Amino acid sequence: MSTLPEGLHLSKTRNAVWWALFLFPALFMQRFFPGVDFLLAGFLLTLQERRYADMVWVLPLLVIFQEGMGTREFGVVLLWYMAVAAVFLLGRWLFDVENFLYAFLFSATLAACYFAVAFLMSPLYAVPVNVHRLLDESVHLALFLPVCWKLAQYTRRWIYAGNAE
Repeated sequence: MSTLPEGLHLSKTRNAVWWALFLFPALFMQRFFPGVDFLLAGFLLTLQERRYADMVWVLPLLVIFQEGMGTREFGVVLLWYMAVAAVFLLGRWLFDVENFLYAFLFSATLAACYFAVAFLMSPLYAVPVNVHRLLDESVHLALFLPVCWKLAQYTRRWIYAGNAE
């Protein structure tokens, strides 16, 4: 279920600090790597840890950041995150999400989803599709996401305090 041992409890202060320390570098990195959604690692952690209370404020915040940065056309970000959640929940039902191989398979699937969503939505916005650029962004997403996700997962262990009794 969760990525952490049983018996550990959440430190709310550490949780808030972790999100602040996660968001600033993720936003900074996203500016330099188009197509790679560094914020997605945080969303995946809320899904992986089943921390739906965090998702209530994290998801709208991530959507606002994505819309504000203009990384995707208006409204496509919400469709993107819904597709990510659907693929993740299906994958969690079929596989062990702790496995690093799953992270790579999941990232490849999301890269295909990224390509499909961008390709299908661009005519609605009368935006010409640069297939080569879109393919490059999809490959970057497939390569960077597993590393970002696992790195965020390991740093997230810091927010849990207590002893397994």
